[in-house]
Amino acid sequence: MGLKGLGDRRKGNPGHPPLIDDVTQAQLWQALQGTAPDGGLWNGRQVADWLTGVTGRKISRQRGWEILRQMTFRLRVPRPAHIESDEDEQQAWKKKLVTELEGLRRRYPDAQVQLWSENEHRLGLKPVMRRIYVAEDCQPLAHINWKFEWLWLYGFVRPETGETYWWIIPYVNTTLFSRVLYQVRLIGYNISDQCQTCVMPRRISIAPHLSTEELGRADHQAQEGLESRQYQIIWLLAKGKTTEEVQEITGYSRIWIYELVKRYNQLGLKGLGARRKGNPGHPPLIDDVTQAQLWQALQGTAPDGGLWNGRQVADWLTGVTGRKISRQRGWEILRQMTFRLRVPRPAHIESDEDEQQAWKKKLVTELEGLRRRYPDAQVQLWSENEHRLGLKPVMRRIYVAEDCQPLAHINWKFEWLWLYGFVRPETGETYWWIIPYVNTTLFSRVLQEFAAEFKL
Repeated sequence: MGLKGLGDRRKGNPGHPPLIDDVTQAQLWQALQGTAPDGGLWNGRQVADWLTGVTGRKISRQRGWEILRQMTFRLRVPRPAHIESDEDEQQAWKKKLVTELEGLRRRYPDAQVQLWSENEHRLGLKPVMRRIYVAEDCQPLAHINWKFEWLWLYGFVRPETGETYWWIIPYVNTTLFSRVLYQVRLIGYNISDQCQTCVMPRRISIAPHLSTEELGRADHQAQEGLESRQYQIIWLLAKGKTTEEVQEITGYSRIWIYELVKRYNQLGLKGLGARRKGNPGHPPLIDDVTQAQLWQALQGTAPDGGLWNGRQVADWLTGVTGRKISRQRGWEILRQMTFRLRVPRPAHIESDEDEQQAWKKKLVTELEGLRRRYPDAQVQLWSENEHRLGLKPVMRRIYVAEDCQPLAHINWKFEWLWLYGFVRPETGETYWWIIPYVNTTLFSRVLQEFAAEFKL
């Protein structure tokens, strides 16, 4: 190339063509205003799949994410909004509010017109908002159908001054909202009359079971600290102390103070103190007869023919007692009855426990006979068994009584390596062979080698 191959060659290099042209980018922008092709949310993978289908070129997930960033799309957490909210209706209400405020100021030029904004907000568990891609200058909304089953905050704010007023209420309904509005009106009257005190909820009323002096004596004569503190709370409230003052003095929460007042108003002093002494607790979930029946049932298979577990026990007890028993409670009852999870010990499906015990007794008799018959000979006892090497069955744990060892009856398949092992119990001496099969021919050969090894 000569001199043409030297110098700054970037001047004549236009670089790679853009991944997407202006038309495709405009189409993508329109698509991003709706839902993704699969009905979900847009992300780098969704953008890459969309561009692959439009351009016919394979677009990676990383490239799709980069294109989203280049188009000034960012991840934002949606702001919760009620599913029935209407943005147009809200804007129309704001315009109407401004018009009404101007009309009030013209109608009452000497009055002070105050604007307060009110809203309810749920306290406690909130929905987890997943971040979604939106244009950089947009605030997404998540339309939620609120469930009115938590504590709710009724909040009022005066935008001009930042002044606030709020109530925490367990429900959202018109009755409670009317009550809150009534308190707000009282505050408004106090402001118009230039009163310095804020209207508070009325004091807790104490039933006149005892006089203030009698409550004071009961407090001093209480034998236990718990009784004394509870008597003190009722005594302070009867003297005219507010709930906040009683909280500071005793350290009890507002909810617990309300509970004590409710009990005292209903039962007098009998409703206070340590009430656990006369409370025998809940009756047992199952009586002795039902527990004995369950023990008998656990010795067999579960009702569905499978293994016992917490759910099976719960279903069985539900059918017997007529009470709904949870799976967790069924598991706890199994543990209380000393049932534990154990891995069964493998045993052949054709094994017979009675036959094994009879063979052991017969073996002892034969050994004694051999020793009497050959008093000068050395009689040796060897035990032999075959065991499979390689892949073993996975044993699932099952519930059995704590002092029991379960057995799993298995039909061995003779298609792996097998260990032929001999052991002499008296001395611990061993002898073994590894053979690929289990059959009489190989077993006879192993016995011959064993006899030759130990000169038997």
